[in-house]
Amino acid sequence: MSNVLVPYFQVAVCVFFAFQYYILVTLEEEFLLNKFGMEYEQYTRRVPRFIPLFVSKKTSVAVQPSFDAHKGWKSESRTLQAFVLITFALFFLWKLRG
Repeated sequence: MSNVLVPYFQVAVCVFFAFQYYILVTLEEEFLLNKFGMEYEQYTRRVPRFIPLFVSKKTSVAVQPSFDAHKGWKSESRTLQAFVLITFALFFLWKLRG
């Protein structure tokens, strides 16, 4: 896919995804702060934003939420739409060239 404009296409994609990810993280943090308040603020002081800590902490136990397929589908529907759209676009471009 990137053979046409190497390395410019790859750089543009990396910049786009970095920007998009930063925006998504910022919006999610705002939502979580509004929903959980002080508890989320304390969490952000203990946990880095992008780079995980590989330290075992036995003092806190995470509670696993119950499985809800409807919430999962709603949460990931945009990801699936983007995947399908790009797959069809690439297939269409491939057919035009072939």
